[in-house]
Amino acid sequence: MFNNIVFTPFINTGNRPKNEVKTSFLYVNDYHAQISKLEHLKTASDVFDASYKGQNVDTFKVSAGDMNAGMELEKNNLVTKYLNLIGLDVSTLGNHEFDAREQGLNNVLNNAKFQYVCSNIDMDDDDKTISQKKIAEYVIKEKNGNKYGFIGATPIELKEKLYNSKSFANLEVDDFTETIEEINETARELKKQGISRIVLLSHLGLDKDIVLAKKSSGIDVIIGGHTHNLVDGVKEGFNLQTSAANEPVIITQAGKDGQYYGILEVVFDELGRIKHASNKVHKTAEKPANLVAKYFEDATLGKANPIGILDNSYSVENILIQENPIANFLTDALIVKSNADIAFVNSGTIRGDLSQGII
Repeated sequence: MFNNIVFTPFINTGNRPKNEVKTSFLYVNDYHAQISKLEHLKTASDVFDASYKGQNVDTFKVSAGDMNAGMELEKNNLVTKYLNLIGLDVSTLGNHEFDAREQGLNNVLNNAKFQYVCSNIDMDDDDKTISQKKIAEYVIKEKNGNKYGFIGATPIELKEKLYNSKSFANLEVDDFTETIEEINETARELKKQGISRIVLLSHLGLDKDIVLAKKSSGIDVIIGGHTHNLVDGVKEGFNLQTSAANEPVIITQAGKDGQYYGILEVVFDELGRIKHASNKVHKTAEKPANLVAKYFEDATLGKANPIGILDNSYSVENILIQENPIANFLTDALIVKSNADIAFVNSGTIRGDLSQGII
């Protein structure tokens, strides 16, 4: 189907025709308020900026949602401060952006210097608790005279994932069929405005993204999240699909808990169709933590005090299906602090690794 498309890094493709557009996306998803990972992401973002300096490349930094998590307002506000510091362009809303209820979501929306997009939710016009105007169905961004449309989608099962069923009482979420129709309608609206390069920031999950890509018309790239898949490279029949308009659609996703970020490079032809592409995910921790970001953490949450030394590193990988030293450590701490006989911990709340060295 795509025999005429070469999937190689465009920085090595030589001189391209003047009517082609080179674009690079730094993308993230499902960081779940992992503050330390965001400090490393800031450095990765700086490297991303420097690597394209002086090149004729449009660059964007985007998020597919769930960058926040939990009900700690200070921590979620710090996440937003980091995303501002990184220079995020656009994000959609994941389910965890709703964890801290109306006040928490309002803080996120009001403090963000970037735009949130989400086309498949609706809130009652009489509900003044949410800054509805801060959530757009789409946003148009221009780089180097080239215009791009960004659309967003939140999980279909969003209301089922809310911490409190009474929160967001006036919130309505389209079902999957309606969501596809809404996204295609928004893409058509963008096309009418002359926008031929269209990106969907999706927190629907990989399986739904693949179905949506096949049924879409006008979408070129889907930056995904929610199901925590690690999608590296470009593989036809998997994350390279054919749309209903018989055009290529590339799908990405970069795991969970801030362990990875991705860089997608594409070349658009004169009609806005993808002609060249390269997709690579990178380990966030391979970049050093940014000192300015670390200062923000200490100033906001308080400076951490050393309490011990860890001889070995431990990962939360497979924590949902097998015994893990981190979970044992936490349950032992609960017993000590509460004088209980038995302690339980929800493994889904344990999202960070423990690294060798000072705790």
